[in-house]
Amino acid sequence: MTPPFQPGWRVLELGGGSNPQFHPNVDVRWLPQVDFVADLNKPLPAIVGDRYDGVYARYVLEHVSWRNVRTLIRESHRLLRPGGV
Repeated sequence: MTPPFQPGWRVLELGGGSNPQFHPNVDVRWLPQVDFVADLNKPLPAIVGDRYDGVYARYVLEHVSWRNVRTLIRESHRLLRPGGV
């Protein structure tokens, strides 16, 4: 599946690990390809919100506790600019 992002969009990837498709890339562990290290089960205060055209999170939700999925979705929306995807 191809992400619905346009060329030139600023896209934040959640959980891209060592093979991200977009940067900045947020992951739970430090790797050379990771721009922010964060626990995706918690809010992401180190990342400025309302600044990204898209948030990409492939193969991520299964690694988040069911108790924290709403928090991650809320954080994804916080990070998006109005009209972002």
